[in-house]
Amino acid sequence: MAEDDQMANVKFQPGKKFGEWVIKKRLDEGGFGQVYLVENGKKEKGALKAESNEVEGGSAIKLETMILKQLNKNGPVPHIPTVYHAAKRNKYCYMVMMLLGDNLKHLKTDQPKERFTRGTWSRVGIQCLYSLKYLHDCGFIHRDIKPQNFVMGHPEDGARSRMVHILDFGLARPFASFDEKRKKWVARKARGSAEFRGTLRYTSPNVHLRKEQGRVDDVWSLLFVLIELNGGLPWQTEKERDKVEQMKMSLDNRTVMQNMPICMGNILPHLHSLDYYQRPDYHLFFKSLWQVMLNEKITPTSKYDWESPEQEENAKKFKPADWEKPEGPYFSSDPIGINGPPEGPAANSENPNNDGGLKSGEDKSKSNSKPAKNWLQVSPSLLSVQSSGGTVKFTMKNEHFEPIVYKVKISNVENYRVNPVFGIIQPKSSAEVEVVRTAGAIKIDRIVVQFGNVTKGETSTDAQKVFSTIKDTDRLTVPISAVNK
Repeated sequence: MAEDDQMANVKFQPGKKFGEWVIKKRLDEGGFGQVYLVENGKKEKGALKAESNEVEGGSAIKLETMILKQLNKNGPVPHIPTVYHAAKRNKYCYMVMMLLGDNLKHLKTDQPKERFTRGTWSRVGIQCLYSLKYLHDCGFIHRDIKPQNFVMGHPEDGARSRMVHILDFGLARPFASFDEKRKKWVARKARGSAEFRGTLRYTSPNVHLRKEQGRVDDVWSLLFVLIELNGGLPWQTEKERDKVEQMKMSLDNRTVMQNMPICMGNILPHLHSLDYYQRPDYHLFFKSLWQVMLNEKITPTSKYDWESPEQEENAKKFKPADWEKPEGPYFSSDPIGINGPPEGPAANSENPNNDGGLKSGEDKSKSNSKPAKNWLQVSPSLLSVQSSGGTVKFTMKNEHFEPIVYKVKISNVENYRVNPVFGIIQPKSSAEVEVVRTAGAIKIDRIVVQFGNVTKGETSTDAQKVFSTIKDTDRLTVPISAVNK
């Protein structure tokens, strides 16, 4: 169906009723959805979001509603909107939620030079981090962190008017679940590869490598958002996907953070050190942002860039928010306690085609053996085999000053998966690859690792495209004689 026809499904006139809510006017539109101002008989206002059921993949409102209700299951919480009502109709889905104000993108655009002062974006960043950590502590990752998805409260909504709220959970996905039998949180097994999800400008380098997104990738995206609010990302004006990808993969930390306060310089190295399962150090991020506030001689109640002096005075009447505690105890708390891969039955591999937000994939393998953790140390010039087992894990080290692309092949892939088959190793860094037995006991005869200079080819995530353009690649054939003992 044409886009105009899909939008027609969600174009409503003032006066149309949805339960106790009545449409007053249209507020916004985007993609295949519309947002309306609604009011009930008590003169309470809300925002109605409607999406056509005929969009590719269907409406995401059901998923969004479920997540918002889960986040608010114990009552309203800071930085999370409340859902009042939701339903599905023949041609569309809709939900009525808390009425909010402007998003960070709109607010930034209205400022001189289209940027926030450090005193503003540091406090906004702490609130965004608070909302993101709360989402993670409930077992979800967002996967589309960007300025448009952080929204201030409505100007008439008291203390919430100065509160940042996280929105738009259409791409969200559970990364953990609570095991009722064991009374503990268990991580969801990472897939060997994952589709690109998110907004190009803000996605982490891991997303470009088709790695499973975890908490670290949401936090990484938030850092990119703050860099933009401070003045702009190195790839801010670049539109071509391959060029943005190349810049993310090749620029060093200092270049990416060149206009940011020195006190935030430890965040990016920390993010680079994490994998899908590891918990980000939210408190490290918080203390860095708090230090920016102190350097700018700003307090939590100071005026935001878009506020009037009167609004600043009104802010002093409100009870201090949880994020305003200088020691940041919230950011140190770890209610789910996940910092590594699952053990036991939960460690089964997930269906690589399952990107759904709510249903976990199942491992169809009949093998119940737990692969051994084994290592092959690999570099473009050196290789040594250290051990054997159901999992062959090797680290490729790039001792050069330019990024190196690599591709991995194995001679018999019937009962093995390779994670990943393609990637980029940054200068003076390393990358890990796993070859994992999924079923049976077939011996791997050899592993072939192909290296090439990333600057001599296209930095596309399509391995064939990249390696067909690289003239001088270095191949290593690794004999493996006892992988499956």
